[in-house]
Order: sequence, then C-alpha cells, then structure tokens
Amino acid sequence: MCKNMISWVSLVLVLGLVGSVDVVRATDWTGAAGDGDWMNPGNWSPILPIAGERVDVESQSDLVWPILSGGTVNVGQVRIGYVRESVGELTVTGGATLNVVGELRLGRQESIPTPVGTLHISGDNTRINVSDRIECGRHGKGIIMMSGGTLHSDTELRLAYRFDGSAEVHLSGGTIDLSGNPGITAYANDGTPGTASIDITGGTIVLAGDQLALVEDFISEGIIVGFGGTKPVLLTYDPVTNSTLVTVESPGKAGDPSPGDGSFDNPRNVVLNWTAADSTPATKGHQIFFSTDMNDIRDGLDGMIQDSNQYTPPQLLDYGTSYYWRVDEANEAGVWSPGDIWSFQIEPFARPISGDVITATAASSVADQGPENTINGIGLGDDDLHSGDVKEMWLSDVSEPNQAWIQYTFDKVYKLNSALVWNHNGQAEAFVGFGIKEALIEFSVDGTQWTPWGVTEFARGNITPITEVDLQGLVASAVRITARSNWGGLFQQYGLSEVRFLSIPVFARAPRPASGQTDVGPDVTLTWTGGREAAAHDVYVGTDLNALPLVDRVSENAFATSPLDLQLDQTYYWKIDEVNEAEDPAPWKGDV
Repeated sequence: MCKNMISWVSLVLVLGLVGSVDVVRATDWTGAAGDGDWMNPGNWSPILPIAGERVDVESQSDLVWPILSGGTVNVGQVRIGYVRESVGELTVTGGATLNVVGELRLGRQESIPTPVGTLHISGDNTRINVSDRIECGRHGKGIIMMSGGTLHSDTELRLAYRFDGSAEVHLSGGTIDLSGNPGITAYANDGTPGTASIDITGGTIVLAGDQLALVEDFISEGIIVGFGGTKPVLLTYDPVTNSTLVTVESPGKAGDPSPGDGSFDNPRNVVLNWTAADSTPATKGHQIFFSTDMNDIRDGLDGMIQDSNQYTPPQLLDYGTSYYWRVDEANEAGVWSPGDIWSFQIEPFARPISGDVITATAASSVADQGPENTINGIGLGDDDLHSGDVKEMWLSDVSEPNQAWIQYTFDKVYKLNSALVWNHNGQAEAFVGFGIKEALIEFSVDGTQWTPWGVTEFARGNITPITEVDLQGLVASAVRITARSNWGGLFQQYGLSEVRFLSIPVFARAPRPASGQTDVGPDVTLTWTGGREAAAHDVYVGTDLNALPLVDRVSENAFATSPLDLQLDQTYYWKIDEVNEAEDPAPWKGDV
C-alpha cells in the first residue's frame, strides 16, 4: 500500500509539471501551393502562421519562397535559413507590415555548406517591426536586400556575430531604424570571424543617440561602405531627434519609376519609365535589368543598354505575377551607378465581385442563419479560413429533399471566371454533415430564364477549406445553387459558409479624373483602364446623366475633350462602353 501511494503522488507531480510547460508551436514554410503567397494556407505546415508562433523559412533545397505582399501579419520569432545545410528567403513588399515578436534570424547555424538566409524588403510603405534583435549571419550567412520601406528593431542589428558567420546588408532605399545603443554590433570574441558589410547605395540608417564614434570605427574597418567603397558614407547627428543618421553621397541615380515601386494592378502591356540622372549621357546612358527573379536583378544579370529612359517588354506580361527591375545610369566618363531595385505586380486574371453588389436569397433559412451570411464576409478571416460559428453561415430550414436552393443576383451582367465555395463548417459538421455535397448550378442573364450549367461536388467543409468551381467565362446576372445531397445524409438540411465570385474584368474601370473630382480643367483628357476584350471604346460625355450622347469611338484608353468645348463651373457625366463585335455580348456598358 505504501508503494502504491508513492507512485500515485509521483504521477500527480509529473502531471503538474508537464501542465506548466509553455510550448511554442513552429510553422514551417513548405511552398507546396507553388505560388509563393504567404497568405495561402497551402504553403504552410501545419497552418498559416498566427500571432506568437515561430516561423521557419528554410529547406535543404530551393523552394518557391514566400512573398508577403500587402496586409498586416503578426508572428513570433522568424528564422530564415536557420538550420545546418539549409537555405531560405523571404520577400516583404507592397506596403505589407510584418510584426515579429522575438528575434529575426538569418543564417544562424554553422555547417558546410554554409546556411544562407536572405530577406528582401521593397515598397514605400512596407514595414518590418522586430521586438528583439536582428541577427544577420550568426554562424551561417545572412543577407538583407532592401530598396524601400522600414526595417525596425527595438534593440540591435547583429552582423556575423559568431565564428564562421558572414553578413551582407545591401541598402539601396528605405530606412533601417535601430533603437539600441549600440545599434549595430559586428563579430564576437569566440573564434575567427567571417565577413560583415553594409553597402549603402541609398536609404538611411537611423541609430538612437550619438553613435558617431561607433559608425566611424565601422567605416574605418570597411564594414560600412558606400557604393562598394567608391563613394563616401555621410554621418549626421540630429540633436532634435537625438539620433545618428547614416547615408551616402548619391552619384546620381534613376528615379520616379513608373509603374511605382510596389504597385499592384498594372496592365499586361505596361511600359516602364523613369527619370534619368542629371549626369546621364543621351547615348547608351541607361542599363535596364528586368526579371521575375529578384536575385537576377540584384546580381545584374542580362542588362540591356539603351538610349531611352523608357522600356517596353517584348511580350505581354503574366497575370498576377511580380516583376523586378533596376536601372543603372552612366555618367560622361562611362562609370555606371547602380540603381534601386523596384517591383510591381500585374493585374490578376480575375477579380472578386464585392458582396456589396450581390443579393443573396434562398428557398428557406434557419433563424439567424440567412443566405446573406455567405456574401458579407462574416466569419471569414484574413487567412481565408472560416469560423465554426453556425450563425455566420447559411442553413436551410427542413424542406423537401434535394430542393433547397440559394441564389446570388448581381447588380449587372458579369463574365464569371470562377466561384470559390466554403462549405458549411459548423462545429458539429463532422457528425451531421449539413454541407452541400452534390449541387446543381444554374445561371440566368436576365434573372428570369434559367439555364443549367451542370452538377458538381463541393468538398466537405471540415476537411477542405475551399472548392473552386471553374465557370469558364460564363455570362450571367444571377447564379442559383440547388442542393442535391449533403455530406451527412441524416437531415434534409443544407448549408454553406461563404461563396465568392470572380469575374473577368471586361468593363472599363479606374476612370481618371475620378468620379466626383472637382476643379478639372476644361481641356482634360479622359483616361481609364480598358476592359479585357475591348477592341474599341465608345465614349459618352454630357451634362444629362440620363441621356449621355456618344461623342466618339476610340482605339486607345484615352479621349481628349478639347473638341467638346467644355464649360467652366459645369458638372459633366461620362462613361465608356467597351466594344468588340467578335465577342458575345459585343458591348460591355460601363458605369457613369
């Protein structure tokens, strides 16, 4: 009996200790979806990173590495190319904000070959906030490529901090903001150090307090250089902000990129423009680098020397793809000044139709579980995962078997590319199976006559988050989904969590001047982004909102109003109808 008592007490103590352990879960980048999108859960294991979780971006072989482009993400410690014999890369761009609670580590552990962790930062409003230190090359190799935005640490930037470590920071734009004092440390006294360098060709390093002596030592040691050592590094202490500013004398660089750095939604036939440096000669003064691979731009591969400060890609660019480019400028002596690395993204092939212009109705609904829940975004997170709250979904009432339907009516006719369906995902879904399994899809152009599209199966909600239905350019003003079965088969009720429609942009959009703009000159040129299939554009301009006259048919996305003799202090209305007689329908009538 005494032995049994001792064993029981020991078990209680062990359980108590285990219960107090604070386990930090790690989320690994797999790149399995193949699109490089940070926000795609299919690229992560086990799930999309959430606040407090450690993020590991590394592999023993090259992957499609993550790109965080826009939005705000909160995570724990971030490790890139961290473990032995690994590599890893992360790109943060497009005005995204990445909040890191803990350290940001690049190339930390020693090995042969050396692990390499690379961080790319670009875009005017992009920001990375690190609550602890940034370790760049602790034992392995860390690389920071920064052309825009802000990289902030509450403490310090450590460079090649341990033996065999190496660090490269290439700052061509943006701000590295460090709150510690010292804000930069390099090497440690525990063996033979590798190499550490900060090469500044643009941008600013901001250090807290007066750290002039520290930076002067780094400059004398060759750790901080300008343009690879060809231009002086400039130091300033600002007593107003009590900060030390580290910049570089500019030799004259290309500027004012168009498309703008980090911009989205650019047309496939985009033309690249920039402002030349003052010292650039008229003949063979520009060398442009253009690629979908930022590393090619950084390494200066396949440069094209030309006279013009404009570049037209030889073919249409790919939908939804990010492109990187750089322009090096020559001076009269033939010396090239490396430019900043810029990026932009081409428009997606299809665009979501806002739930604000869709009306959802259903044959029946349970109280507080109406069809509007499937289009208002309720319950849908930024990670595109849906909650398990049934009051954030639609569920039919008890009805005739295989007759429950839900209908989506749009504000106008659209050319539909696809529908994304989140099936019913209540907490008891695995047992009751309300989610629609087999569904009949019908469509209507006029809201009266219905045509069957076909029968398809929606994935079970608690297993696969999203089903994509390829609508193949279907022209419709309304879509109806009729349930033929559900996943449980126990109850004659059917439900969905969310439905999103994506349309091919065949209408004119993005009018310039914008709708409602005032103080517009009377000789304004109207421009817009053309519809996808437009062969010509019918331009309507007038003062009567309900009777706009057709004033011209043009082949370009622009119309000069000077022949119309527009009057001052007068409100004018205009619209663009996109026309292509070879398509059906031939005209796509635009908004006023």
